[in-house]
Amino acid sequence: MQAETKEVVRNGNAVLTVSDISKSFRRQPWLPWSGINHVLCGVSFALKPATLVGLVGENGSGKSVLMRIIVGLMKADSGFSLKAKGG
Repeated sequence: MQAETKEVVRNGNAVLTVSDISKSFRRQPWLPWSGINHVLCGVSFALKPATLVGLVGENGSGKSVLMRIIVGLMKADSGFSLKAKGG
């Protein structure tokens, strides 16, 4: 986790904290020998209240996967996300 993210988490003023999120998929799940596609690798950030954020990236870069993990629709392979109470 970056130093600024650690400081926000330490002070307890983050409304959303994401730490070391990783997620991989098999390229072709029906083939046991198919390769692994590492979509997210060690994603970390913390958002302060009233922060405006844009999530941008190329098609297939993992934007929707990250959002699904944050809202709880998908499980990360590793890492965690925490939402502040009332947030």
